[in-house]
Amino acid sequence: MGFGAVFGGGFRGLFAGTTLQTLVLQPGSAGFDTKIYAGDGTKNYGAATNIETGNWNAGNAGYHIRSLLRFDLAALPSGARVSSAILTMYCSSEANTTDRTIRAHRALTQWFEGVRDGVAPAGGEDGSTWLLRNANGSLGWAGGAGGASGSDWAVAATDSKSFTGTGGTLDFTVTADVVAWVAGTSNYGWWLLNDENATTTKQFASGDAATASQQPKLTIIYEV
Repeated sequence: MGFGAVFGGGFRGLFAGTTLQTLVLQPGSAGFDTKIYAGDGTKNYGAATNIETGNWNAGNAGYHIRSLLRFDLAALPSGARVSSAILTMYCSSEANTTDRTIRAHRALTQWFEGVRDGVAPAGGEDGSTWLLRNANGSLGWAGGAGGASGSDWAVAATDSKSFTGTGGTLDFTVTADVVAWVAGTSNYGWWLLNDENATTTKQFASGDAATASQQPKLTIIYEV
């Protein structure tokens, strides 16, 4: 799949011979994002216009929902040294207006976006669900259904943000993860996680959202 990239202008750094460039990745529907929902354990949401995280029903484990997203970094030139990376997500809806801390955790296992919106993947079709990391081949999550900390995502959050209300954005500082991926660590993107012990769900625009400016965005500043 093709990826859209917007290159900002370069400017001289603080040290002689240093040039900083800005790369903005906002690939839209060509990007990778999905959600997995305990209430529909066999269904894939790779084509949904939103991704969500939290719990829809007062801590009931059957309503947990988690989201994943990833950006292709192929547009970064070889040898680039990343100095900053910001993940921007637009919150489009919420289950309630209470402050919630949304956490971005580096993904440790490969997952599969899929092409469905609340429908089980067809036979032989890739797609992550709550029960399976990939429905094609019945590949399970490393930590069991829904994934698990330390197995499918890093124990420590790369960054976290507190958020109330809709119609605004969250900016996660994810520099450490992008630096690691550029250095050769496998890029599986992030899990977006939320408190799952109450009615907490926050909903974010996905790459399939109708408004392009609200789709997930990764802004990278790097040295050439």
